[in-house]
Amino acid sequence: MKTKTFKKDDSNSILISFIIPCWNSQKTISRCLQSIIINQSINIEIICVDDCSNDNTAAIINSLIKQDERIQYFKKYQHTNAGDTRNLGITNASGLYCWFVDSDDIIAPDSVDKLIKNMKQYSHPDLIIFSYKMITEQGHAEKKQHIQTVSNTILEIKNINIDIYYQRTSPVVWNKLFKLKLINDNRLKFQSIKSSNDIFFTRAYMSIVRNFLFLDEYIYFNDRTIRDSISALRGNAFFPTHLANLKLRKFLIVNNIYMKFRKTFLKSYQSNAKHEYKNTDNIIYKFFHITIIFLLGCIR
Repeated sequence: MKTKTFKKDDSNSILISFIIPCWNSQKTISRCLQSIIINQSINIEIICVDDCSNDNTAAIINSLIKQDERIQYFKKYQHTNAGDTRNLGITNASGLYCWFVDSDDIIAPDSVDKLIKNMKQYSHPDLIIFSYKMITEQGHAEKKQHIQTVSNTILEIKNINIDIYYQRTSPVVWNKLFKLKLINDNRLKFQSIKSSNDIFFTRAYMSIVRNFLFLDEYIYFNDRTIRDSISALRGNAFFPTHLANLKLRKFLIVNNIYMKFRKTFLKSYQSNAKHEYKNTDNIIYKFFHITIIFLLGCIR
């Protein structure tokens, strides 16, 4: 099949860098990439980073590269985790925004056009958040909206209630666009931990932006039916959630903004601990989480 070419010039620079971490994703990576390349925009690049898969993931991606020149493939030297894999994607990105898409998820057919239209209409906000639907084992898409804010309006951080700022959205990265320059200028990286690496990254990024935009559009589809995906196994995590919050606290202190975000940080940390407590059957883990929840409640 002939490779699709997309002419670029100075007026058509890369606006969105898709960063897709892959590990043994042969069952889902084609579906994921097809949902992206159906968007005909010349203003995107699709960066697939392989975390040393030992299945046919690489072959599937390379076959799609022959069809669409916007796809790029990078392979790590050693298998680690999604955090490290996303970091390599950031290193190779050139877009105005980064969109971190999981290899077992899909995006809406018109998502790119909608996002580009809105980022231009609202003068390129520092953070763009959008709604998503969750694909369940029953095969239907359940409406899911992790947001508590005004839709389709730019909100300046200086004008909102900081004490509940983190509570306006979950820390997942795949329903958000992050500015690459802000990531690099602040040397933000995902943590090299098994799970929960989005907690530090998202909350730290939220702490350095000037404004954000929430779009009331269902643009992303999160597939929870894949049993061996990171998100499906998240309940098995023990320390990662707490390591993420401790790193976030250090980031806020080093940047002299801890007191500004203290209340929303403690609420967020406690909420994370409650989630882990609810999703584990291990008695020792439950005791650890309930202790953290109690201590955080005391200092709030």
